[in-house]
Amino acid sequence: MTPEHCDGCPTSVLHDLSSMFGELMNDVFPEEAHAHLRNAERELLLAVAVTFEYHANRRAPQPKDSEAASPPPPRPVKIQIDD
Repeated sequence: MTPEHCDGCPTSVLHDLSSMFGELMNDVFPEEAHAHLRNAERELLLAVAVTFEYHANRRAPQPKDSEAASPPPPRPVKIQIDD
């Protein structure tokens, strides 16, 4: 199945949202604002895509050898308080 035909794929969903926004933009905003809104939409979609990619490729940090070999910190000592 190609991405163009996948209804649940993120790219397809983003394309549909972009199309809906474009239709809304033509009805609501003046012609002079369209270029600015298209640029803002493009930047927003790029930011969302980069965020998804960042979180998809993120891994848990591996402890360094010195951190893994160090003993745990000492536990606090209980102190008796006179009443």
